[in-house]
Amino acid sequence: MKDHHLEWTKPTLNIRCWACGEILVSLSADQGPIVFNSSVDHFEITCPMCNETCEYAFSDDEEDCLFEAHDWDPDIDGIEFKGEAGDEMRELLRGYKSILLSDSRCSEFYGKEFGLVTDYLEYLAKQGLEAKDRSKQTIDHYIEDFRAEEDLSLHREKIIRRAINRFYRLIEEGKQSK
Repeated sequence: MKDHHLEWTKPTLNIRCWACGEILVSLSADQGPIVFNSSVDHFEITCPMCNETCEYAFSDDEEDCLFEAHDWDPDIDGIEFKGEAGDEMRELLRGYKSILLSDSRCSEFYGKEFGLVTDYLEYLAKQGLEAKDRSKQTIDHYIEDFRAEEDLSLHREKIIRRAINRFYRLIEEGKQSK
């Protein structure tokens, strides 16, 4: 096992819940740095406000050994994507979420469509399929598999197709604007 060392030299260390932003732990460093030494590489805290379990990891990089998980996103990083394709899918979801939340025309779709798109990308990962390119055939197969698991009305099918198509369109527009 590797020993991890963290020295925090700023006046206060606030550890926040990744889900709701509530401060879980606040430590004051008035008299000097806060020092952590640990043989484990991560720890978990359950938020008393939203009951979300947040995982924090120690990093041994050259950036003062700050908490590695500072940009952890429960909507994306909590999904079981595997391998390089999983990293690619997470990046696509990050881009999609960023576009939805930053564009006032799209922010209304975040709550309604983000989960639908996430389910679709999980399906692609389980099937070993690429998520980069839109394929009508792949979407049709997803809808058929969905229908086999749940009762799927025509209206619900349209909502799912619209969410997936909007995902691909926004990702494409995001690439073109760079």
